[in-house]
This record gives sequence, structure tokens and C-alpha cells, in this order.
Amino acid sequence: MIVIGAPLGGVIATVAGTDSALWSAAAFLLLASLVLLFSRFRDARIEVQQLSDDEALIP
Repeated sequence: MIVIGAPLGGVIATVAGTDSALWSAAAFLLLASLVLLFSRFRDARIEVQQLSDDEALIP
């Protein structure tokens, strides 16, 4: 994300000003959090697979 976000933020800051760049960054972060909050990602679970010692040592 830094590879895309840093140049994009620089372009926005150059064209529209630093205030607009900071407000747009805040809006994008809010939008991303709302997308994650209302998506199925919120209910995602990780299944833990337990390996025996012999299985864990196999390369």
C-alpha cells in the first residue's frame, strides 16, 4: 500500500493542498474500516491445525 499510497498522497497534496490530502486519507481509512466492519471478514475464523512433533519436523 505504501508503494501506491505515498505517491498518490503526494499528487493529491500537490494538486489540491495538504489539507485536502489529509482529509481524503481520513475518508479512505474510514471507508476501508466500514467495508471491513460490514463484510463477512468480520466473522472470519482461523482453524488451528495441530501437528505432532514428527509431522512438524518433516521439511
